[in-house]
Amino acid sequence: MILLNERPPNMEAQAHLLNDDVTPVDKMFVRNNGLIPDGINLSEWKLEIDGE
Repeated sequence: MILLNERPPNMEAQAHLLNDDVTPVDKMFVRNNGLIPDGINLSEWKLEIDGE
């Protein structure tokens, strides 16, 4: 992984490692447009994916 920014954390794999049709989990990238919030209660946290 190449660290592009520390705050917010932005990392990406080297381009030559992404030749697969589907990106393998170990070559995924991390992009954040904001800081990671503190104090998240994981037992109550939910993610909703909505749309077409």
